[in-house]
Amino acid sequence: MQRVTTTIALLFAVIFTEVVLARPTPSPGHHTPPDMTGWREINEKAQNAKVKKYDENYEKGKAIYQGSGEHVKYQYCVPDIKGDDPAIKIPMKRRTMKAFRKMTVVEFVKQLYDCEKPENWVLNYLNKEEAGYVVYYLNAKYKLKLKQ
Repeated sequence: MQRVTTTIALLFAVIFTEVVLARPTPSPGHHTPPDMTGWREINEKAQNAKVKKYDENYEKGKAIYQGSGEHVKYQYCVPDIKGDDPAIKIPMKRRTMKAFRKMTVVEFVKQLYDCEKPENWVLNYLNKEEAGYVVYYLNAKYKLKLKQ
């Protein structure tokens, strides 16, 4: 009798462990309602990924600088500060813009010339608000760290 009970107990233990082990393991968010699981995935991706933030002022300045849409395209030049003659105007590149880092905004604005007419400041062609957007864009693009 005792042998039968032991056999039944062993048989029950084997069947129970097979049923429990065969069950799929729940996912980490298995208690989350279905409409919240999508949010959880998006939130985890947003926290893990480096997503560039949208900057409206940067985009407006970029559009004005590049002359897209209704804006007129101008050739922006800066004086050759590191060279022999600062009267020579050169196109803007990352290398040429290093000399203008940590200037004040007023000093920097006075360094932006029109390549076609080097005696004219290019920001004189724009209204005050558009000029501000362009300076903001150039400050961010070339990492100038301009001071007020």
